[in-house]
Amino acid sequence: MITMGLFAKRLKALRIKHHMLQKDMAKKLGITVSAYGFYEQGKREPTLEMVKKIAGIFDVTVDYLLGRTDDPKGNVTELSILDLERAIEMIEKGKAHFGGHELTEEDREFIAKMIRLAIERKYKRDDKDEQSATKEKA
Repeated sequence: MITMGLFAKRLKALRIKHHMLQKDMAKKLGITVSAYGFYEQGKREPTLEMVKKIAGIFDVTVDYLLGRTDDPKGNVTELSILDLERAIEMIEKGKAHFGGHELTEEDREFIAKMIRLAIERKYKRDDKDEQSATKEKA
């Protein structure tokens, strides 16, 4: 289930930004103007294929349309520790795939361990930087 309110707002904003009318979008998508209008009003949920098609038309990611990121191009600039902890949780629950194949338990454990190590190293670096800055001020 997608967040229809945000999807609808972004869809309308992108259409306006690209100087298109609802009828233009409906034609590109092969649907009626009424059906398209319902997408923008949040009254109708498009299929995944339709969302992909819309993303292609506007050259944005599906994640942007669905509200999973605020970057239309999907550039990842920074992962938070919380994001990494969620990734570990999903990996440990067995919800990890690579190239369409489910990872083995051994691979999942290894990846989770490496993510934890990366988090630990970051905290150590941050602590070291903070100590250096404190010494320089003294």
